[in-house]
Amino acid sequence: MYLEHYGLLEPPFATAPDERYVWMSERLGGVLERLEQEIRRGSGGILLLTGEFGSGKTLLARLLLARLEQADIRIARIRYTGLSADQLLESVCHALRVPLEPEQVGKGQLMIDALSATLMDTYAQGQRVLLVIDEAQELSDAALEQLRQLTNLQTPGHKLIHVLLLAAPSLEPRLQSGALRALGQRIGMREELTRLESQEMEPYVRHRMATAGAVSQPFTRLGLKSLYRYTGGIPRLVNTIADRALRLGAAMEEKQIGERLVQQAAREVLPGHAQYWLRRYRGRLALALMMLVALFVWGWWRVDSVAPKPTKSATPVELERKVQQQAARFMAALPDAGLARTAAWSELLARWQIRSDDTNVRSAWACNSVIFPGFDCVAGTGTLDQLRRFDRPLILELKATRGTRQVLLLGVGDTRVRLWMVSGAVEVSRKAFDELWTGHFQAAFRVPSWMPLHVRRGQVGRPVAWIRKQLRRLDGDQSADFRPLIYDARMQRRVQTLQKAYGIPADGVIGPETLFALTSLDDSGPHLARDVP
Repeated sequence: MYLEHYGLLEPPFATAPDERYVWMSERLGGVLERLEQEIRRGSGGILLLTGEFGSGKTLLARLLLARLEQADIRIARIRYTGLSADQLLESVCHALRVPLEPEQVGKGQLMIDALSATLMDTYAQGQRVLLVIDEAQELSDAALEQLRQLTNLQTPGHKLIHVLLLAAPSLEPRLQSGALRALGQRIGMREELTRLESQEMEPYVRHRMATAGAVSQPFTRLGLKSLYRYTGGIPRLVNTIADRALRLGAAMEEKQIGERLVQQAAREVLPGHAQYWLRRYRGRLALALMMLVALFVWGWWRVDSVAPKPTKSATPVELERKVQQQAARFMAALPDAGLARTAAWSELLARWQIRSDDTNVRSAWACNSVIFPGFDCVAGTGTLDQLRRFDRPLILELKATRGTRQVLLLGVGDTRVRLWMVSGAVEVSRKAFDELWTGHFQAAFRVPSWMPLHVRRGQVGRPVAWIRKQLRRLDGDQSADFRPLIYDARMQRRVQTLQKAYGIPADGVIGPETLFALTSLDDSGPHLARDVP
């Protein structure tokens, strides 16, 4: 682990988008300002932000949404774009919590009608809607055409929805073709994220190192020049090579990162170099070699006269043994406790868009009731299905060979669980996961900074108004809006319904875990992945 060697609090070049580490160049600030002004103006229509893979589109979108957080704008974000036109429309309805009857699901015009009614209601409340589509270049022509039709939803004077497309440059030629020319003509603003310039490399690297807690700059001028030469100024590549160079430097006990270390790091992480392929695929190469050896042994001992024996299905004992073997392999792959905890909390803070001036990883992982005003933490025990209902990434505690390890829960499916570890996202079967999970979790979540940790029957004021607003997202009951702002018996029953739905003791008292459940009803913030099998 190189953090201690270079005096860092957390990894400065993590590949996950993290707005705390944004170096705001003049160009980036200009793009952000223009997009924000256009959306706040509320004219509606389609905005297009293009950039190469790794140029920072997702990160810029996070910064933009953070700036719009206090505005009267409902935000929906679609991240999985391998969708048909109807599937895309259904995802939009889901993100905006549009109520759909069973007979409406999968039927384009019926879903558009339901969406139109919701948008009109939102407009009547003085709000606007922003739909953000990641990786828009992966959408089919039919799905993109569906987005154009959404912009037809309007009042006589205003469009009811803004659409922000985040896409690779490959989308632009498609927008000039006959099939999508009408969509291209609807785009009211085009912005492009370009690569870092050579003179921007030093302030970019220095900013990220300082944000992570470094008091000195280990990268030499020759090292920075070499870093730019290998990356061409693409931020994601800069982060990948710089991170590898720091690891190599710590392993060699080097205090400075020069041209030689950057060159070695580039050879190990960039395709086209032998070291990269050996490092990336050494496991597969070893497996292939083992298969060749096994094939040779099998061929040597094979007797043609022996008829193949019929296969038989695995017994429950054999299946249980396989589960335990997978759990053991996964346990052995768990990283060092300190590294695992740092990686899990760094990724969690990044997904919540927490800035470095709010808190740091070391402070956050203590999971105090209030990490800082407006960002709370709760620890407890539960079942996987219970945590799945919260629909938020959570820190989980797993059993390891020695002690425990923390990982970040990214998604739960019927048969598999997706987790975030140092190496990135991994999946494991639910049965193997059950062998490792201790049942303990920690959850960080945003709440209004003035919200108390406990609310009981009889209390009045602003906290009760916020609770009422959140409960309406659960049961749709608006009749309470005309009642006095008091936590009365009726509201207590609604809270108990919420607690039962989330597997919380239904005592009607709002504590940290019930607060977490209330905030999970909100569209904003990170959610669990929905594509886990």
